[in-house]
Amino acid sequence: MNIKRELFLEKGKENLKTNIGGKHMGLSTLDKGINTRKQVANELGWSTGKVARAEVVKKNAMQEQIEKIRKGDKTIHKVYSLLMGSVKKR
Repeated sequence: MNIKRELFLEKGKENLKTNIGGKHMGLSTLDKGINTRKQVANELGWSTGKVARAEVVKKNAMQEQIEKIRKGDKTIHKVYSLLMGSVKKR
C-alpha cells in the first residue's frame, strides 16, 4: 500500500479521537484541511469514488478476490459491486 496513504490514514485515526475547535475530525480530513481520500486519488490518478470503493474492497473482500484484482482478472468496481450486492441481499 502507498506509504503516504498509510501516513494519512494514521493521522486520520488520531483525528477520530480528537475534537479540533469543537469540530469532530474524521478519517478523510486532516487537521490541516487536507482530504486524505482526495490526496490518495490525485496520487493514483483515480476518482475519490474509486478510492472509497477500493477501501471497502480491501476491508471486506476475500484474499482470492484481491489477488484477482492484482492480476487484472477483476476490477475494483466489479468486486465492490459483488460485495455490495451480497450486503443488500442479507
